[in-house]
Amino acid sequence: MKLQGLARVRNEGDVIEEFVRHNLRFLDGLTVVDHASVDGTLAVLHALAAEGLPLTVVSDPAPLRLQSETMTYWSHRLLAERAWDFLFLLDADEFLKAASREALIASLAAVPPGTHCMLPWSSYVPTAEDDAPARDVLRRIRFRRLHEFEPGICKAVLARAAARETEFWVAEGNHSIEGTGGATPHAIPNGVSLAHFPVRSVAQIQAKVLVGWSSYLALGYDENAYGWHQERLFRELESSAAWTERDLQRIATLYCDPERSQPADLVLDPMPPVDGVRYRGAAVVGPHEFAARYVRQLAEIIASGERHGASSLPEKALLA
Repeated sequence: MKLQGLARVRNEGDVIEEFVRHNLRFLDGLTVVDHASVDGTLAVLHALAAEGLPLTVVSDPAPLRLQSETMTYWSHRLLAERAWDFLFLLDADEFLKAASREALIASLAAVPPGTHCMLPWSSYVPTAEDDAPARDVLRRIRFRRLHEFEPGICKAVLARAAARETEFWVAEGNHSIEGTGGATPHAIPNGVSLAHFPVRSVAQIQAKVLVGWSSYLALGYDENAYGWHQERLFRELESSAAWTERDLQRIATLYCDPERSQPADLVLDPMPPVDGVRYRGAAVVGPHEFAARYVRQLAEIIASGERHGASSLPEKALLA
């Protein structure tokens, strides 16, 4: 059985090397589309590819966020150009969680033919008990939310046999595979999930929110659209940017569940660390640096649109 991965990433310098090395323990190859990163993410990806890892790096310089369209485009392209049985649609903060590659393959082999897969999240939360001196995310953050799984909060895995049967597209956030022939079947393989690390430091989450929600706004989204979690945090930043480590744990425990009145219970469940991490200098320390560079990107695309008579920002962001 051949397994491939596809990810679109942006400004993930603090975790991108661990993401690549860990997931290639399970996958035969990984394609990463870098979406206009302004930190060192792209440089790290090129360095990893130069090591000879089965990693394909694509640069997408469009500053606006059209994640569903990008993942759909590259899924179709990889369907035509690569031999695989399952294509894992990943974000840079997601790590395959299975006993072994052999166990993963056994679980996928039990999925009914012509059926896509869904993987539940196990979301990890920074705490005061973390190994604070450890710079690598998987060594430092060791507690996950208990009873994280909820129906609908899963990530999709594309099955080749199912993808060939009908026209399909990847839903926003990689949360499902949709098809023109009606609802497409999905299964959850036993013993397989994703370890999810969306909140890793104050600087990281503030930068993610500043750039992420600004991009949604530029595309004409509002608080009722996908990305509501970033909108909520963006409003907090508008009031005060003085977030503490206590705020970090609160944000992480409520990241996908803002209606919860109390933070979720946590359980110690460390992920196996990635050995041989070499490129730790990629992350920009301050979120203001991210914001300043993103403002420059938006200013340049607005200026370019005016010069060429473009009618809207989203049109400038579409793939050629």
